[in-house]
Amino acid sequence: MAESDDTEWSNPKLYGTNFEIPYNAIELFNLRKIGVFLNNMPFFQDSLFHHRLATYVDYHKIEGDIVECGVYNGMSAASFAVALNHKKNNSRIWLFDSWEGFPQTNDVKDGEVAPTLAGKIKGSLEGVKERMSNTGFPIEDIIYRKGWFIDTFKDPLPEKISLLHIDCDFYQSVLLSLKTFYHKVVHGGLIILDDFGAFPGCRVAFYEFCEENKIRPLIRSYDHTRIFWNKTNFVESNIDHTTLMSNDWQNYIKLSTEHP
Repeated sequence: MAESDDTEWSNPKLYGTNFEIPYNAIELFNLRKIGVFLNNMPFFQDSLFHHRLATYVDYHKIEGDIVECGVYNGMSAASFAVALNHKKNNSRIWLFDSWEGFPQTNDVKDGEVAPTLAGKIKGSLEGVKERMSNTGFPIEDIIYRKGWFIDTFKDPLPEKISLLHIDCDFYQSVLLSLKTFYHKVVHGGLIILDDFGAFPGCRVAFYEFCEENKIRPLIRSYDHTRIFWNKTNFVESNIDHTTLMSNDWQNYIKLSTEHP
């Protein structure tokens, strides 16, 4: 990965003040390893979000593999991996993508714009492999599944999932991902739905899946489009368990808001 010449990196005046989620030195170091720098907005914020959720899974020793449906250029996958490179429970990372751009869709649930996106926004599998090689995560434990979901989901799949990241935008893809992997997510595991606020088909798939399976997850939003939740049988509304920031950071934000 090419180095960045951003001066923000060592500027203490900007430390923890320029971003929606405050960050620490370890997070900065890890994200820099995979080519994400402070001047890469909004990519820094997105990567920090994914890194923080993977750290949560690791800290709480939630067993299972990481699964990502929709990889593109591997930024989120690498953010997960670099947070887990010290994990000792033999977890693996499964990456599913066609690397052929958006699939064709004529489903009215996806809206008018979706059909025009077919074949666009192509990621690079080789580029993803290069980025993942910089994470420190064992290469032999990263499984790539290239092809359309309807085909690759028929191949051998993980038995247990600690973190499921669904970033595939359209109704059929999101619904198929939920139907294939949700029941494999362990108790306390995390599910991230990346395009909830961006694509109507994603929202429809989520609500239909919840209705069909009689679940009412307590969802939390990160930004205008991403939601995530813990797979639990109870309702937890304590802010300490949002998984995004520590109690120290919460107190810092509270104090800075009350006493600017």
